[in-house]
Amino acid sequence: MEIPRVLFVSTGSVAVEVCDADECATATQRLGPVPEGAVGRGANITFDDLGRWFEPGPVAVTVELSDADGTVIATAERDVHLTRSYPNGESCDGDGYVVGTVALTASDRL
Repeated sequence: MEIPRVLFVSTGSVAVEVCDADECATATQRLGPVPEGAVGRGANITFDDLGRWFEPGPVAVTVELSDADGTVIATAERDVHLTRSYPNGESCDGDGYVVGTVALTASDRL
């Protein structure tokens, strides 16, 4: 997940719901302080965080970015196509890793 500078929160959280044809899974990740100040940042939500595995293919992703007080400051719904990635090459990565990316934008601000 990519969070642009315009949606910077010094501390807070990002909640993610991922849904495929079978069911949905949710996870929340805390965003700690960033020493450099207002910068773009990212968050990685894993299948372990979500509590289930997703296969390559289409998923619907809902994201809520909250500040330290729990106030939702941005929300987004995106269709994402999960793909297999082989960052070290197929001979090293075996079945590869299933990945997808969501990027928040300024227009997602509430």
